Amino acid sequence: MKKSALNRRDFLRVGLTGLVTTGAAGLLLADDKKQKQEAKKQSTTASGPQPPGGRREGFIYRTLGRTGVVLPVVSMGVMNSDNPELVRAALDSGLVHLDTAHGYQRGR
Repeated sequence: MKKSALNRRDFLRVGLTGLVTTGAAGLLLADDKKQKQEAKKQSTTASGPQPPGGRREGFIYRTLGRTGVVLPVVSMGVMNSDNPELVRAALDSGLVHLDTAHGYQRGR
């Protein structure tokens, strides 16, 4: 059997160097991610999330996860809304989320 040129001391030095380097890279990436999140938070906190069409009439808007989709916290279910004027009034007031789930009454 051939004796390895790598002794215990060199093995530990190389292994620990790799661990420290990996840990430092992880810390740098985590810090960069935190800085980006803070910058994004400051840009949306100053003026709030911008709703579609720039309308803000009395509704509170929130960004849907990381999608960037901005919706009001209020929505309207239109299962039994057979009056188009009611839906039009909701849209004109700034409401942009109408729940029209196909599952309501088997899609009828």
